Amino acid sequence: MEDMPSESERMFHLILENSPLGLVSFDGKGVITACNNRCVEVVGAQRKELLGLCLLDLPDEKLVLEVKAALNGSHGLYEGDSHWVSSEKATPVRILFAPMAHIEGNGGGLGIVEDITTRRRLEADLARAHEIIDQTSASFSVLAENLPIPISYFDVDSLRLQYVNKAFQDAVGLSKEKIIGTHLRDQGGEENFHFVLTSVEKARAGNSVSYENYFNTATGKRWVQVTYIPVRDRQGKIVSVLVFNIDMNEHKQAEERIKALLEEKELILKEVHHRIKNNMNTINSILALQAGTLCDPAAIAALEDAQSRIQSMVLLYDKLYRSTSFTDISSIDYIYPLVDDIVANFPNSPSVHIEKTIEEFALSVTKIQPLGILMNELLTNIMKYAFVGRTTGLIRVSASLKSGIVSISIQDNGIGMPESIDFENSPGFGLLLVDTLTKQLNGTIRIERGNGTRITLEFGE
Repeated sequence: MEDMPSESERMFHLILENSPLGLVSFDGKGVITACNNRCVEVVGAQRKELLGLCLLDLPDEKLVLEVKAALNGSHGLYEGDSHWVSSEKATPVRILFAPMAHIEGNGGGLGIVEDITTRRRLEADLARAHEIIDQTSASFSVLAENLPIPISYFDVDSLRLQYVNKAFQDAVGLSKEKIIGTHLRDQGGEENFHFVLTSVEKARAGNSVSYENYFNTATGKRWVQVTYIPVRDRQGKIVSVLVFNIDMNEHKQAEERIKALLEEKELILKEVHHRIKNNMNTINSILALQAGTLCDPAAIAALEDAQSRIQSMVLLYDKLYRSTSFTDISSIDYIYPLVDDIVANFPNSPSVHIEKTIEEFALSVTKIQPLGILMNELLTNIMKYAFVGRTTGLIRVSASLKSGIVSISIQDNGIGMPESIDFENSPGFGLLLVDTLTKQLNGTIRIERGNGTRITLEFGE
């Protein structure tokens, strides 16, 4: 039952290493857990320097804000010269940060890293072209005509095109004679015109502005990054706007492919959890059928105990199947029904009152499975032995998270556990299992006696 998640994980790493884009994944604390070769090349650092690096500790405040946006479930877009490892190395990058809680433990995200050194160089070239325009329009025409990207400029008052280069003509599939003098509305259509107007107003105010949008071209609809640069006359008045377009279609398609692969991984994980839950239900049914054929009370009780332990795991995988996250589960969503399901298995459950004080926090899936079995053992022990000879009983269950430590407390007002019994010295299997599971959680557990029994489990989140 563990093979399928392993195969799914290998699929993710295959995508990671073979992507033409730089990819970096980080956990819920912003710590880099994986990166591909392209990311290493773009950032200019060794892989061992990047793995374990906390993005939230980088000095670039804007980058940190975009990482936090992804950790909060939205998307972040960063562009700038970012120092990742050393103050001497600053790489011009553009990064899309996306949430990806179903791959990394305790939340996390994915960064799609693009080296924009070439684009910066092109922008610098275009800035120099802007200077050339002021000096001589003839020199500008020579430069613009030979650049491989579509370039145009339009009058800021009439919004009509005054110049287009050959690359622009090729992109729209029209001659210069049919383009010059047309209105900007005619270039992108009404659906894109509001983007144009917003950018025009910013250009009129003397600001350069860039945006991405979907445009009709001679080869079909394509994603294009459009940059507007205001052009002034010799008196300093803004008279036109220089526009250059960078085709972003391949980049967008790569993003969509990665998104589709991640969605496919999510479906695989849902199917895995659904199959595990169904297999456990099948095992539970087999144990019930087997118990029905036996006469020995001890053998029947052993099978019923096994059923109860399996049922606590069934609940886990049912929650995972229904959850939007496959790496953690809400403490309230898991512990509340778990306690009720375990207690309901016993004939004396109507006479036992349950008080639950559960704080809201995230429980990692790696912790939940042993925790569920452990709580099953403790509650089962209470229901079997704590209220013998009594008509009523009380069980208090609490759970909290403080300073990175999860504390689970289960208390009853029953007859009390004998002093001779503890987790390392128990005549039964149940408490020995509790001791083993506590060690698996790297936690501690203690017994407090007096007016019943109180057991407290603590472990790191």
